[in-house]
Amino acid sequence: MSSTRRIQDIERLRAIAAVSVVIGHVPWFYVGLTQLFGVRFDPTSFFDLFFVISGFVVSSAFERDLTRADRTPTPGVALRTFYRKRAARILPTAYIAVAMWWVGVTWFNESGTWGQPLHGRDAAAMVASALLLISNYTEPFLGVQMPLFWLWSTCVEEHFYLLYPSLRLLVGGIRGRCAAVLALIIVVHLARALSGLAIVQIDSLSHMRFDQLGLGVLLGLARQRWPMLAATATHRLRSNRGTRLLTLLVLLVLLVLLVLLGSMHVSALNQTPFGYDVRGALALCIVMIASCDAELLGFGRSGIGRVLSLLGARSYGIYMFHMLSLWIVVELRHRTMADPTAHWLRAPEVIAYLIVFAAVVELNYRWVERPLIGWAARDRAVVTVA
Repeated sequence: MSSTRRIQDIERLRAIAAVSVVIGHVPWFYVGLTQLFGVRFDPTSFFDLFFVISGFVVSSAFERDLTRADRTPTPGVALRTFYRKRAARILPTAYIAVAMWWVGVTWFNESGTWGQPLHGRDAAAMVASALLLISNYTEPFLGVQMPLFWLWSTCVEEHFYLLYPSLRLLVGGIRGRCAAVLALIIVVHLARALSGLAIVQIDSLSHMRFDQLGLGVLLGLARQRWPMLAATATHRLRSNRGTRLLTLLVLLVLLVLLVLLGSMHVSALNQTPFGYDVRGALALCIVMIASCDAELLGFGRSGIGRVLSLLGARSYGIYMFHMLSLWIVVELRHRTMADPTAHWLRAPEVIAYLIVFAAVVELNYRWVERPLIGWAARDRAVVTVA
């Protein structure tokens, strides 16, 4: 596997995770699935998958950049490049989402879908905490409402990546870094177990969720430490059809288990901090298999694989704009129907949502994400931004 290109199965996992979150948040979808399967679909477990994927991809990209810089030798270049890439990748899209919410809640809110307009200090505090990506702390501790309830996971990731480069540069050797990350995972686990806080209070706090990002980092370090082992696994999966099909079946079963575990929102397991550990372990196994780069989720290079890759490349925009697009459609429905309380047929409602959603995501991807990612990596031979 070339270190300079994306692993398509990881991209496809991103797509699956992003689409699952959309299904779990948009009422038309999760109500339909609940009626169909009799189990309430909950996207909680796919945040765990997102975190493990992010830890693996972003830390691996940083290792590649640092290796190049060390040859110069200028590790400071790698550090600046890392933060520039993260900022270009995350902040513009997040800021556009916050701006869309502000416009919606202020000037496009006859239905009240966007929430209650705020003024003065309350509004300034909400916007400032969102733009600084600290909403996951200001809401529980200062009572500052989070304008976009799904922004918490972006806060968690960015807080982790503010700290990770320092750990990488201070701790020498792969074994030392593995030990440091493993210690972080253990500390987070103990902090959750001993905090005495309810699960709903723990869920969005960065320092209580770093372990799953750390699991992804450990996987990346393991691949760096034993590259031949990873190459051998990839070769066997690509060359042996039977092994490949069996591994795909295992991967799909693990994904189903992750869905079921998240859906059991009232289970004793998910009411304890231990639930994070189980979901994190499942997510790690899933990402480990996908990291072999064996085109398992390409499904024989079918159209499904291509669609998943396309969605995976746009997964961040899908995540950031899925509810905003819904609120746009609900507001338009309220303004255009003679009787706003009447129900649309489900099909036209869903089609309108998908059209608006696809347009917003694609415009952001082409006009914001791709140009800025290219700018951030312009001094590199190959773009490796996560």
